[in-house]
Amino acid sequence: MASLGVQATTGLLGRPTTQGKNEHFHQVLFKWLGKQPNVQRLDQPQEFVDSFDLIRNLQRPHQAVLGRITPQQSWDATAQIVAAYAEQVDDAISNSEAVTRTEH
Repeated sequence: MASLGVQATTGLLGRPTTQGKNEHFHQVLFKWLGKQPNVQRLDQPQEFVDSFDLIRNLQRPHQAVLGRITPQQSWDATAQIVAAYAEQVDDAISNSEAVTRTEH
């Protein structure tokens, strides 16, 4: 594997939750793949994984998110919140610069 450029990585000491999340994700993926029909073409396994990603991110409500929204909806909302916050920060900086200029 190393000759192909694959590098093994480990999690941080004392931070086993990341490994658990990854293991859980892979377990769910492998269970889902096991329920798919037998592969008939070489490109089919990638199609199965792509379908799993779409279902997981766009259709399946996330059980840990308030309101049971999908991960994509959560991501989109986060982007809107970050943009609104950045705009508020920019306004605050502009206002403080204007106040500083008028005080001198």
